[in-house]
This record gives sequence, C-alpha cells and structure tokens, in this order.
Amino acid sequence: MTAPEAEPSRKPASSSQAQDVAIGGNFQVDGEGNRVDFSQTTIDQSHAQISHTHIVQVAFDEVKARPLNPRSPYIGLRKFEVRDRDLFFGRDRILAHLQERLQEHFLLVLGASGSGKSSLIRAGLISQLAQQRGGEFRELICTPDRNPFESFRASLTSAGYRQSDTEFLLTGQPDSLLKAAQTVKANDDEWLIFIDQFEELFTLCPNGLIRQHFIDSLVSLVRSGLPSVDLVVAMRADFLDRLSAYPSLSGILQRSELITDLGDDELRLAIEQPAARHGVVFEPGLVGEIIQGLKGRNETGEAERISLPLLQYTLKLLWESSGDLSSDRILRTSTYRQLGGVRGALQRRVDEIYNGFSVDEQRVAKHIFLQLVDTTTADVGTTAVGKAVSRRATLTEFRDPAEQKVLEQLINASLLISDRPNPASSAVVELAHETLIDSWDTLKSWIEESKPLIRLHNQLKDDATRWHDLHQQNSAQADAELWQGSKLQWLMAQKEELRDRFGQF
Repeated sequence: MTAPEAEPSRKPASSSQAQDVAIGGNFQVDGEGNRVDFSQTTIDQSHAQISHTHIVQVAFDEVKARPLNPRSPYIGLRKFEVRDRDLFFGRDRILAHLQERLQEHFLLVLGASGSGKSSLIRAGLISQLAQQRGGEFRELICTPDRNPFESFRASLTSAGYRQSDTEFLLTGQPDSLLKAAQTVKANDDEWLIFIDQFEELFTLCPNGLIRQHFIDSLVSLVRSGLPSVDLVVAMRADFLDRLSAYPSLSGILQRSELITDLGDDELRLAIEQPAARHGVVFEPGLVGEIIQGLKGRNETGEAERISLPLLQYTLKLLWESSGDLSSDRILRTSTYRQLGGVRGALQRRVDEIYNGFSVDEQRVAKHIFLQLVDTTTADVGTTAVGKAVSRRATLTEFRDPAEQKVLEQLINASLLISDRPNPASSAVVELAHETLIDSWDTLKSWIEESKPLIRLHNQLKDDATRWHDLHQQNSAQADAELWQGSKLQWLMAQKEELRDRFGQF
C-alpha cells in the first residue's frame, strides 16, 4: 500500500535538509526544498510550498531507479587515480582555475597532507586534459623516491618509450628533463609531467647532489618554454621552506596554487555523488551530520583541516557495514554513528584489527609500522623534533614469516599498500596514507616515544644501501660510507633498543 502524500508545508525546509537530497542526476534541491534542473535559471514561485517530504521522495526514487552497483564507490585511504575519475566529485571550480594557470606550462600545487593534492591532479586535471587533448596526450607520473631521475625514467618506460632512449637519465645531469623532452618525445606528443609528493626529494632522496641536479633540471625545463610540455609539481605546504635553499627556483615559485579545504557544497558532492552513481542514497540529515563531523577544533580553538582520505575511509566503512543494500538502497545514520563518526571510524577500525592480533603479532605490527615512518629532522644522537612522514620500504626488508603474515593482513585491511614502482625495482610497501599518523593514537604514541630511534634506524638503512651500491661499483668511496667513531659508538649503545623496537635489520 502506498503511503499517503504529506500535506504541503507552509514552513520552508532548512538549507541543511534541502541540501541533503541533492543526490545526483541532472537536478539539485534548493534551500526551499524545490527541485531545480541544472538547465533552469528561475524557479516557479507557485511551487514554493511543495512539501519537503514529497521532494525527498522524488529525489530518492530517481536515484534508486538506477541500476544498483553493490561495490563501494569510495576508495578509502588511497589516493584517487586517473582510473577513478568517474568517482571524483567536488573540485570543479579549482580544476577550472588550475587549467587556466597551466597555460604558463608550470604549476606548483601546495596543500596540507590529506588535502587531496594528488587526487586532484590525477583524477581531476589529468583526466580532463586527456579528454581534451586526445590521442597525443601522455601523462608521465612519478614520485621522487630515492632517485628522482630513475623515477622519471620509469614513468617514460611505463608510457611506452624505449629504455634504450632514456639511459642518459641515469647520469642525473642538470639538463636531463629538457633533453628528454627534446629527444624522447615525439613531435606530436603533448606531455603532462606530474611529480607527486615532491617532499620525498627531502625525505627519501639521500644524495644532495642528485637533489640539486634534479631541481636544476626542472628549472631548465620550465625556462625552455616548450609549448607541448606541461609540468605540475605537488608538495606538502609544510615543506615549502625547504625550497628556499635553491635560488634557481625563485623565478618560478610564484606559479603556485594552495589547495584549501572543500566548502560545504563541494563536500556534499564528494559524499553523495559516488553513491548516487551506484544507485544508493543517504538517509536525510546524514550528509549534514558527516560534514559537521569534519569541522572539529583543536585545543586552541582553531578549526582543524578536513582530511579527505579520512572522509573516504569512513564512507567506505559505512558502505561495507550497511549489509545488503538491494532492499532499500539507503545508507543510514545509525550505522554511521555505530562506526564512531568521521573522526572515530578509522581509530576504532585500526584498534579492532590491532587488538585482534596475538601479543607476538602486535609486537610484529609495531615493528612494521615504525619501519614505515620517518622524522624529517634530528641528527643521530640528538632529540628528534621534526614531523613524522610516511616512508617506503621494500618487501624484502620483511623476511620473517611472522612479519610476512601480519604484513599481508595489514595490506588486506587497506591500512598498507604494496606496489612495484617500476619494472626494474623491488616491490615496496607503505602506509595507505599519512592520515594514519595523525588519526591513530597508538601509532602516534609509538612515534613520539621512538623519534630518535626511528631517525637512527632509517639513516642506518639508507647508509647501508648507499654503501652496498658503491661497493657493487667497486667505488673507492665505499669505505668512506662505513660508520665509525662517535656514530658507531652511538649505534652500539642503542643496538638493543633498536632491535626491540624494529626487530632484526
């Protein structure tokens, strides 16, 4: 039996209520609760008193009439990739602005960790440019990692260019990127070079000369003014001060764009539209509650930034915890609250996973997590005071069967991700996102109590890798890399504690 239609209300629906039903299709609902087609510019005032309940039902029915896709449209902690463009919403205004700014062929995109820089460029800007420019468009995406020249070469190989044509990049000369654009790129090709997580140049690249040459190479490419090559660099804003040591950058740093948090309307699109594409709606009021949950304040009363990976993780859990959606197609407020809300869902979920381990497995999990973070300051033997950042590790660093078992479970739980950055490298593992560092209290406490040891442990690993590379080359510099004197004494004094915190290494 069909429920009777609600009596028209003389009281306009609140803005929050009305926006909760702007859920896809080619319409939205305005602050009065009226349905407005995007093609319209005016509203028939004779319909101003249509009841809010009736409008909700119309909107829900249109979305729920779509084919149901039971697979979650939310990506969790990982970044959006180019392939995720159909699930990426809420950034239209900034994307239009970035396209306009890119007419200068270079753009430095800055933002806080979790602000969505990588996703914005990958699923937003690159996807749009690929559609606009057609078959000659080539996206070359890389992160600096330990050697940015090798990483850029790998992006060329992945795009189909021959390894034999790119060997010169391994010499790491200051004109290498410009040379690649002039000799490797076909005349008709249009390149978009995206260097993501540029802060890795300072956190992962141990060779200062390579770092200098790569920055000089970027500047050389930008100053060349090649019309068929665009360069986009994304970096955490809190690393901007690191660029001051490179005067050659001064002429291009004004071509930067700061990525700020999404506004309420943009958040609503990012939350609702992916579900709507899959034929699912949110219970009225829930989206507004989620948005309010994102707007916390710190101890000093300042507004805290919105972590988009945290939002995506919560929405993914909400979808997966909603059971069989085929019956009513509604994501419910009660389920969301049981998860702990947008600020509690990740904390609760990671705690559940960690507490489900045995005591020995918990110890192993701690070792794994601490090997996947680094601190950005502090020398060996001093108190570490810098910020914690994510660090990649090769899978070969986890050789113990117990480590491999826990590692697999953490990857399956989407807390860690594993990938092979290029065909010539070993598979690596890293945190799914640095949001874990800020949002999981247990990990924060581990890092705080272990900062000097984390720095020591990772410096030892980096120096050992550098020594091995030089030794393989029969370089006379290999012996100079060996630890001795005060460095070695400090290491030996900390050996047992290092083994306790990080296991064998």
